[in-house]
Amino acid sequence: MKDFWNNRFVNEQKVWGEEWSKTAELCLNYFQAYKIKSILIPGSGYGRNANYFIQNGLEVEGIEISDEAITIGKKNGISYHVYPGSVLEMPYNSKIYDGIYCFNVLHLFKENDRNDFIQKCYKQLRNNGIVFFVVFSENEMTFGSGTKSEENTFESKPGRPVHYFTNDDIREHFNKFSIIDSGLIKDYENHGEEGSHTHILRYIIAQKKESHEFDGKKYRKASLHQKEWGTKIISEFKLHGNESILDLGCGDGTLTSLLSELVPKGKVIGIDASDGMISTAKEIETKKLVFKKMDIDEINFDEEFDLIFSNATLHWVKDHKKLLANCFKALKKNGSIRFNFAGEGNGSNFNNVIKETISHEKFKKYFVHLEWPWFMPSISEYKTLVTDCDFKNIEIWDENADRYFANENELIQWIEQPAIVPFLKLVANEDKDFFRSDVINKMIERTRQSDGRCFETFRRINVKATK
Repeated sequence: MKDFWNNRFVNEQKVWGEEWSKTAELCLNYFQAYKIKSILIPGSGYGRNANYFIQNGLEVEGIEISDEAITIGKKNGISYHVYPGSVLEMPYNSKIYDGIYCFNVLHLFKENDRNDFIQKCYKQLRNNGIVFFVVFSENEMTFGSGTKSEENTFESKPGRPVHYFTNDDIREHFNKFSIIDSGLIKDYENHGEEGSHTHILRYIIAQKKESHEFDGKKYRKASLHQKEWGTKIISEFKLHGNESILDLGCGDGTLTSLLSELVPKGKVIGIDASDGMISTAKEIETKKLVFKKMDIDEINFDEEFDLIFSNATLHWVKDHKKLLANCFKALKKNGSIRFNFAGEGNGSNFNNVIKETISHEKFKKYFVHLEWPWFMPSISEYKTLVTDCDFKNIEIWDENADRYFANENELIQWIEQPAIVPFLKLVANEDKDFFRSDVINKMIERTRQSDGRCFETFRRINVKATK
């Protein structure tokens, strides 16, 4: 492949002209919206798109297989660091980037290499970083030309595959990411003697959102109060027994199992993004009680459920406008939602302790890019969100569920599963024990009562609504 691209750049020089791709303009809008500062461009060519990002204030590095293309870029005065080599040989450094822009490279590989390339990009992207990939779509005029080697992949010459992406296809390739947007875009090119033409390209913008990994067995022991809240809610339900139910954030599956007992002729699906939770839950799986590893942000059901239930989970979900729209779509006519999650004022002691700890000189370097892991709205804020959807019979109320942990050990169990998890995973191994001990000691000191119990605030938002 290196010889092919070197020969092409030798013969055609600035193959795509000097103007940047229209896709770079679209990408920049997203990079600016998400405050992206440093980016990597795998397959950077002679730098026409890199130059556009540089001119707009981004820190840019590239990867390019063609030495000739790199030389052309330098002669053209484009100044940025380029690693010579194939994108499949990533990583070239240990740097973590805010964003990745990749134009018309991914479709040049067969499936295994495509997935490997995306995985390598994932690893070099910071959490909450953004990728913008552009690829050939199935609407390209050359679709179907040459010998078919894989599904939607054709070789005009042996060893020169081109994969044409459908919408479902590209979303599947980026299933580890939270997808922000994808679609088609026309991009004009002028190849000199070949003349001008327009490509119909497919783009995808996606965010790296690592799910928080929990220990399902430890959580089962440490989540007594969560189960108390959930059991109380489940006792409200008056069901016929043939309903289909979706449990968002099923955890270890205990409450999901209780739901399944209410619908002996129905079905219950529990989803959770944590491998540890799902592996524990699957120990009690039955034919009518199914557990799936799935991010709540990615649910895409269509009129499948009579009830969508969630207990002590949805404060981990940031975009509730999207959540509510997805739930509305997933419900059958007259189906209902019943949520309980943390609201404003929840965990006030832990929040104060963790904010103090992560600002400590020893630890603050680990939290430069921290995105606060929870969304805990006020009642008025959440009422606005729900009423902006098409739900009816809406009921929203707050609940004071403040708790006295029986002793320090019970408090520590709650801290370890789940409270400290999103913070501890960002700390280097050599500092994890010190960080954990610091948080636990401060929490005990702050919350311990004269009788040995430990107090924490738990403020809940309750939601009922029907479709």
